[in-house]
Amino acid sequence: MADIGKLSVKQVGNVGLGQGGSAVLDGGESGASLSTVTAITMLEDTTFTTLTQVDASFTGTGTSTHGNSIVNTDVFPAAITIYGSWSAVTVNAGLCIIYLGEVHAWFRHISCQGCVCEYNYLCEGWLKAIL
Repeated sequence: MADIGKLSVKQVGNVGLGQGGSAVLDGGESGASLSTVTAITMLEDTTFTTLTQVDASFTGTGTSTHGNSIVNTDVFPAAITIYGSWSAVTVNAGLCIIYLGEVHAWFRHISCQGCVCEYNYLCEGWLKAIL
């Protein structure tokens, strides 16, 4: 993975969208050791045993602060793509493509509205720069 500190804002966005590569997974296969997974496209109806989110702000099989946790009976229909940041993905049944990349903490905050966090100056500054 490239040192994203040396990349432009556009390039960082591309890394967050899976420019780090991809892998096709089917039932029982795992992408746990590859890299951070930033997007998953379902090629068939797919269920997951594991979707380990990098933190609770993303939805996964662990505890989430946003919505319900995913269980292995939740079916993701073919032809949809989900976005997030997962450190491990294991397919229970189905077929999907996982896209590898990296989502940095400050990049997750670009849509904040008045957040108070260590990245606050980047949130407001970056939004003003692109609007």
